[in-house]
Parts: sequence; C-alpha cells; structure tokens
Amino acid sequence: MNDNFQVDYEPNKRELYINLPEKVWDEIDNIIFTRHFKPIKKIRVFQKEKIDEIFKEIDTSLKEKRKRG
Repeated sequence: MNDNFQVDYEPNKRELYINLPEKVWDEIDNIIFTRHFKPIKKIRVFQKEKIDEIFKEIDTSLKEKRKRG
C-alpha cells in the first residue's frame, strides 16, 4: 500500500492524477472541485466503483464551460 499523498498534472494530456492512501480514500464522502478556492462541483461518493463515470462527467462539463467562455 502506498501511504503517500501526491498530485501530478500532465499538461500535454490536461489530466490531473491524485494518489491517496487507502485509509484516506475509505474515509472520503465528498469530493469538492474548486477554482481559486471557489467550489465548482461537489460530488457525494456513494459507490467508489462509479468514480470514473463521475470524473468523466465533470471533465465533459468543464470542457463545455471552456468552449462557452
């Protein structure tokens, strides 16, 4: 098990990678995305297996907002 908290950003892929220790991940109920400390999106985590779907929805939403300006 990896006990490190780490955040990596891949600018060429425009992807953010977040590594959390397993014990922390098990305790998370909400994920809050912010920009300049202002909440953009809050997600209630019900099923950890669906997190990929949720992140895909957020990515699509942010891309649409960028296109609109």
